[in-house]
Amino acid sequence: METIYIDRKGASLHVASNRLMVKGADQSAIASYPLRILDRVVLLAQCYFDSHTLAKLVAANISVVNVNGRFDAQCYSVQGQLTGNHMRRLTAIKFITGQQALTLAERIVAIRIRQQVRLLRSIATRRMDILSPLRKAEALLRQVLYQMQSIPIQSPNSLMGYEGTASREYFGAYQNAFSSAYGFTSRKRRPPTDPVNATLSLAYTLLHHEATNALLSAGLDPAFGVLHSPAYGRQSASCDLSELGRARVERFVWSLFQNKSLTKKHFYTKQSAVLLNKEGKQVFYCAVHKQQRKWRRALRRYCRCVVKALEKYDEKAADY
Repeated sequence: METIYIDRKGASLHVASNRLMVKGADQSAIASYPLRILDRVVLLAQCYFDSHTLAKLVAANISVVNVNGRFDAQCYSVQGQLTGNHMRRLTAIKFITGQQALTLAERIVAIRIRQQVRLLRSIATRRMDILSPLRKAEALLRQVLYQMQSIPIQSPNSLMGYEGTASREYFGAYQNAFSSAYGFTSRKRRPPTDPVNATLSLAYTLLHHEATNALLSAGLDPAFGVLHSPAYGRQSASCDLSELGRARVERFVWSLFQNKSLTKKHFYTKQSAVLLNKEGKQVFYCAVHKQQRKWRRALRRYCRCVVKALEKYDEKAADY
């Protein structure tokens, strides 16, 4: 199954004869795709389509994802037909209110920190010139892991404290892997103020949508998380699952700059936000398309683990 990216401002989409037709602003034909080969349509610019087209895509189990590099609130995902088990979602709601939810949240943070350690060690094999800060951060991350295992976690807030400490130390070392010319000194999202943050934000957004799709495919509700508490307008479980894929994104972004696939010429500044230009987007999406299948497989594997845990929890509840 394929993912297509539409980056033509003013493009229009419609479905005819089981094909997705894409036209330019002047109504000239751009492309045509059989619905049977499509998995998702990613919109990168302002596009136009009607409710009939959206209904046809949903009926064909094709997701529509809108990505806005500047405003998270303008990013959305419309899923294909849901295949989830509603009883599984009900079990998940019960699950997140008990102690076992805190245990799962702790595992998510521990996995995330171990992934950070592995990535820093991997970077160190390529960048011996920054070995000292990488090794120092690795030691501090291991210390955070030890503290988590030594002191009983009492609440998600205390767990997020460990996660925040680890993230601060990690990014303090990760930034050394990039040339100082990019101005990447810390993680900044709104708005991204340098090329590295701009690329990370865009890649994280795509990862979040992949996480949402994986949860829905597994019959899980993206709204109910264990590490990120349910909140209005937030897909908390998608945030939880994304944590387990962030190291893959960070490795991918680092490789783009390390190999000079992306350079300063691929970015521009608009109202204090640094964004990818058209050439930069072409480079990025061509590269990320090859990675997304790996991200998807990993996220679905984690979802299967969660489903097994829920099934065991449901069996124990039934026995009780």
